[in-house]
Amino acid sequence: MVFADRLRLGATRILTGALLLALAACGSTGSSVPSSSLPPEVGVATSAPPQAPEDAPAEEGRERLPHEVLATNIRLARTACKGCGAELNLDAATQQKSIVSLMREHAQHKDFVLSEANAERALYGPEGSTPTLAGANKPPPDVSFLDKSGQEVYRREVKTFSGAPTTFARQFEDYAKKLTYRGELFVQVPPGTDVRRLMEAFWAKNRDDRRLARYADVYVAFHTPDGRPLGLWMLGARGMGVPG
Repeated sequence: MVFADRLRLGATRILTGALLLALAACGSTGSSVPSSSLPPEVGVATSAPPQAPEDAPAEEGRERLPHEVLATNIRLARTACKGCGAELNLDAATQQKSIVSLMREHAQHKDFVLSEANAERALYGPEGSTPTLAGANKPPPDVSFLDKSGQEVYRREVKTFSGAPTTFARQFEDYAKKLTYRGELFVQVPPGTDVRRLMEAFWAKNRDDRRLARYADVYVAFHTPDGRPLGLWMLGARGMGVPG
């Protein structure tokens, strides 16, 4: 590898590593991401390192590289996570009503209902946006975040999951499709869940990278019932995620 290629590769690793660490710190209890947990794909590209997505959008029709997908999704997710600068723009009465509504809507999983802590977290959105609930039996997303002009700036589908990895792979294919392959899947899982195993089962079920590419703009944010983040994981970027 020539010197210029090594230089570009190093810059890509530094950028992506910084993004991973920045998100891992949001809403965490102070734990950091060890270098050994960085996904194997990070830094494999030898093209020039990308700038921030908002400064240099991908060329239309060009296939996005895994680290570009990761950077874009991390930037979006950070705008809507509690502890990362996201806002809950509802008055107290509407906030409580919305929390109750989300909990009731996700009470069908009788042995693992949505917690109050996570119902509240799910209402946090990008600065200046207002959460709007779809309501029970309505098409996804469960929560749309609208700016002052009424435009959707973020979308979040809420789920609870306590099953096996193979079940996760099957169900979340369906959930991503219903979300039109765009936005956040906010997922409550039991304490002690190995979320990496869940994601590995999903990636294993979607062995064809061309098939996996449809999931590029949908990602999973895992939380324990008490609201503790367990990381952000990319359905469409094999092996890529930010451990909690």
